[in-house]
Parts: sequence; C-alpha cells; structure tokens
Amino acid sequence: MAVNVMFGASRDDDGSVELSVAFASEKFSGSGSAYFPSTAISDFAKALDAYPLDKHRLPMLSGGYWDTTAMRVTEEHVGLSIVPKGTLGKLLFTIRVALPADEHSVGNPKSSAMIQIEAEHAQLSILSRKLRMLAAGAEKEFSIAF
Repeated sequence: MAVNVMFGASRDDDGSVELSVAFASEKFSGSGSAYFPSTAISDFAKALDAYPLDKHRLPMLSGGYWDTTAMRVTEEHVGLSIVPKGTLGKLLFTIRVALPADEHSVGNPKSSAMIQIEAEHAQLSILSRKLRMLAAGAEKEFSIAF
C-alpha cells in the first residue's frame, strides 16, 4: 500500500512555522496543520537521522492547542512519531492530523485521521533532510512516498 505524504510550511511574523501535513493512501486521507518553533521541526528532523533510534528518546513532534502552562498539548492537530517495528530494522511512522475544534468544544477536534506507515531508515533520512530545509525556509513544500 503506497502512501503519499505532503508537507508544507508557512512562516509567521513571530518566527513560528505553520506546518501542514496531509497524507493519502488508496481511499483514505487526512490533513492538518499546527504552529511550531522552527527549532522544534529541525530537532525532530535531526532525531530521524539517529541509527539505531534511541529507545529512550524516540522522535516525536506534536502541536495544536496547548494547556495554559504550555506544558502539554490538549488538542493535537499534527502529530508525527517513529518507533522501531520488529527486529529487522523496520520502523513505524505514525501520522496524526486533526481539524481544530470549535471554540466551545476545545479538546474535541472536528475530525481527525491517523495512519501508520512501515518505513526504512533510508526513507527517514530523506524526510529528515527535507524537513530541515522546510524549517530553514529553503523549501515551502515537498512530498514523499512510502
């Protein structure tokens, strides 16, 4: 099953980056966006290059509505994570996207979608390089097939 994942970025005046993520696989798709400091995107991208992955610091990026202390996401709009799968070096790339809730129902997004993609380190290396270019403003969008 081929999955095409599209990433886009637009910079805000305060230096943050709105990261848009969309995926499509046969008859299933989803999209969402969230604001991140550009350093959060580049740190996630750098973590993708680790081989093997550090089991205590697995790559993860999560954004959306934060609690009042800005310590945790209360409504995730974009979530990206990588975990090892099995013992043969395969990885599981999970993408979670959601559309923000109405102002009266924060915490319950209008709609959400998730997909888990089996990936290889070589694919994550390409994703890492492209995400770094996005975070630096050298690219505005890209797509990658898994």
